[in-house]
Amino acid sequence: MAHDWSELPEEIIDLVVKRLPPYPNEVIQFSCVCKSWNTVVNKLKSQRSTIPYAPWLMLAKSKNDKFKKGAIRTFYCHSTKRVFNYYLPQAKGTRCWGTPYGWLVTLGLDLNINLLHPLSRLQISLPSLLTFQHQFRGPRVRPQKLCRVFVTKFAFAFDPSSPESGQFPLVMAIYGEIRFLAIASPGDEAWTSVKCSRSNCKDIIFFKGQFYAISCTGMLMICEVNTPQPKAIDFASPPDNVGLCNRFYLVELSDDLCMVERAFDAIEDAPTLGYHSLTTYFVVYKIDFHSKMWTKLHIV
Repeated sequence: MAHDWSELPEEIIDLVVKRLPPYPNEVIQFSCVCKSWNTVVNKLKSQRSTIPYAPWLMLAKSKNDKFKKGAIRTFYCHSTKRVFNYYLPQAKGTRCWGTPYGWLVTLGLDLNINLLHPLSRLQISLPSLLTFQHQFRGPRVRPQKLCRVFVTKFAFAFDPSSPESGQFPLVMAIYGEIRFLAIASPGDEAWTSVKCSRSNCKDIIFFKGQFYAISCTGMLMICEVNTPQPKAIDFASPPDNVGLCNRFYLVELSDDLCMVERAFDAIEDAPTLGYHSLTTYFVVYKIDFHSKMWTKLHIV
């Protein structure tokens, strides 16, 4: 029998970790108890074992925030109903995207793209925005606008700190005026374009070892990226009767790849806004990889 908690068998600690509430702070606090507990948590991460997380929410910054010269970023933890302020000078003045692995993607006015871990402050460089193949045409665009509109989505194949991250292109991005695809890994000098017969991609996801993309018309594409010339190939046509002007998202639900269709109605009495719309409903579909057909699951 163990004399203290630090001497519990690894098998027991493993079971406890997998039963923790699905919030990052719970696992972090658990790993800080003692060296043996931290070792088990790190081993689970390295083995890509399932440690379910519900994400923290990163709150928008106030334009008038002058505290520590605007280098404080605020996160909301649903499990504890608490707000956490982190001093992140690396994220000052940047646009941020979240990832499933606790990292942030930051894009600054210098147009450099980085991965930033908000707890350890470890930063990993990705190729600059200026290395994407398809840049905005016409007059020179200000960095502020590029940060706001040039990249719409990043999708990750692995945790950037995982040993497997070097065996596969780590990140896919949707970018540019008509939403092209590109891939990159830390250490690359430039983003590599993904050849695609359909531009205007609306969403991307990494699912069971494969990147997938969805077009503005609802066409599901498989992205072959471990080749000298990466390309996106049509895989499944959209479900019948989808709205041509609707928006499509890719999500993983209960170990299935699903598409969410989002319908809009234009709002005409919004004089202060150049464009505004109201979401009217969502429809969730599941793809059958054998028949390449979509099954409607739910309407909200």
